[in-house]
Amino acid sequence: MRFFIGFLALIAALCGCRAPDDGPPRRIPRDDAYRHMITRVQAEPVAGVYANSVTADIVIGTNGGVESVTVLKGDQRQAPSAIAALMNYRFSPIVLDGRPRRVITTVVITVPDTFATSELAAGSDTSAAVDVRGRPEVVLTADCNRATKIYPNPAKAVDTCIAALRAVNELPENELKLRVDAHSALGDAYLLTRRWPDAIREFEAALRIERPLEAKTYRRGERLGKISVGYFNLGDLTSADHYAGLAVTTMRAAMPADPNERAIVMRTLRELLLMQARFKRLHSDEIGARRLEHEAEGLAVQER
Repeated sequence: MRFFIGFLALIAALCGCRAPDDGPPRRIPRDDAYRHMITRVQAEPVAGVYANSVTADIVIGTNGGVESVTVLKGDQRQAPSAIAALMNYRFSPIVLDGRPRRVITTVVITVPDTFATSELAAGSDTSAAVDVRGRPEVVLTADCNRATKIYPNPAKAVDTCIAALRAVNELPENELKLRVDAHSALGDAYLLTRRWPDAIREFEAALRIERPLEAKTYRRGERLGKISVGYFNLGDLTSADHYAGLAVTTMRAAMPADPNERAIVMRTLRELLLMQARFKRLHSDEIGARRLEHEAEGLAVQER
């Protein structure tokens, strides 16, 4: 399972927010850092370099975002994929001596050689791997996803993601899963470049295409949440509140049985609830805001 832009990291990136510098980071054990993990992102495949691991130091800021990645060990051909994934890890603020601190820890991430078949074909029951080198649409989509995670050059992300979508559109009409992923990835690229109407259009296209697949999935909830972010940045608070509500409803219905997946979906749902509570409060709906915050607090208790 791959998780892309977490909502807290997304909102921080879009508003240009960054936590104030807290001096040199303190080193902590990896297990201590992982207890605060909210979002983990799987590294994209690097064809021809087989299932190696990359060891790196990551600096976690006071807001829980990863500020920097330093590769310590591993095949250099896999380093960009590892860095792109690690930069999108998200943690809850790590409190030391009574307040959030910048910390550094050493992590190990696996960079696969191929996508699993289940990542390429909707409804696949197999976990066998397939070679992606003969699938330009898959390679371009992977490049697009990498580009949306390396923030210094977001304009490149848009060009790469447009190329990926064009390649996917050359496939047979029944390749719905790849079309959904390509539209969503382009939507992420447009969010990074603050092209809100374009982002909304791509996420809505993904929602239309995926209707025959799975009506209520956590990914659908994420897409609805990102549409909400787009409308909020356009100043359309009514639409932002509406789509945030749809995202919350979808995420509630998509709660998986697997404990690990459930924990991640619960954290995303909590972020969505707090986001919608903010919209309610801006609409002077204090009762609605408090109700959503109360539900979010209940999820936080369950996570402990």
